[in-house]
Amino acid sequence: MLWLFVIGLILGAVVGRIWRHYTHWGRRGVPGPIPLPFFGNAKPWSFSITDLYVAAYKSYPDRPYCGIYEYTNHRLIMRDPVLIQKILVRDFHHFTDRSTIEPDITVDPLDNGLFMMKGLKWRTLRARLTPAFTSGKLKAMFPQMVDCAEEAASGLQGQVDVRSMARCISSDVIASCVFGLDLQGSNPAVAAKFKEMTSKVRLEYMCPLFSKQNSK
Repeated sequence: MLWLFVIGLILGAVVGRIWRHYTHWGRRGVPGPIPLPFFGNAKPWSFSITDLYVAAYKSYPDRPYCGIYEYTNHRLIMRDPVLIQKILVRDFHHFTDRSTIEPDITVDPLDNGLFMMKGLKWRTLRARLTPAFTSGKLKAMFPQMVDCAEEAASGLQGQVDVRSMARCISSDVIASCVFGLDLQGSNPAVAAKFKEMTSKVRLEYMCPLFSKQNSK
């Protein structure tokens, strides 16, 4: 009888712990979808965390924020522009960390980039890069952006995959403004390698867990 009591006590503690973890937002009055244990609001059959955030964002159009569970992690999604401005400007010193998996540059050198860094390293690199995006420098980049868009538009025929076209334009703009490369007129091997690396960065940003497993 004693061992049954002990097992029941352990199971009760585990269930209580799980219940408390997945009622984090509900107990604080934050609206959000009902989670599943261990998976949270993420779909086990989907590799894209982006779909989770988009679905939650669209589900609460009249609320300033909502809370979701990314597997076992609590995530607060902000919708109100005033609150977003406070987080990104006035109270930014409280929000310097990243929600990505712990970076490991020995496995992937791309973890040493802005999208994957965390904590103080991320904040330091961001401070170094901020001067590159002043209004004057962005104004100087604008003609290059227009050239990339016009070059992409010149080849449009029939039905257009807008998502694919936008991806190509963004890659061309980054290559031109940041690296000084013309992907349309450069060596095809250079252009292919650049697009391969941008796709890898996009995968790490959208789904870091799958990317880490795939790189091992």
